[in-house]
Amino acid sequence: MEWIVEAVLLIFIGLLILSVAILDQGTRTVLVVYAISAGELVVVALASLFTGYKADFLPFKLCPFIFSACALLILLGAFLCSGMFPMLLVYDELSKQLVIAPATRLPLG
Repeated sequence: MEWIVEAVLLIFIGLLILSVAILDQGTRTVLVVYAISAGELVVVALASLFTGYKADFLPFKLCPFIFSACALLILLGAFLCSGMFPMLLVYDELSKQLVIAPATRLPLG
């Protein structure tokens, strides 16, 4: 039963993120939806870690890692596309060292 609930949850989160990304690009609402979706995936990963990880079935053991990776990718994509990384480490050719430089906002399509 757990895997059915997880499958429905993943489909719902995927459709929610897809529809929000298409309909409402570049607003705070999108970032909130991304953050809540990633948080929900982390909660499901923890629940799966304490329940399904004990089973001797390999896909159940992989679920926590898959959910965590999905949450990380959602947050990474949201932060990169929103320009929320204010500074980046950049290699300066002139001084031959790493320097902190302001990040430029990536175009949204």
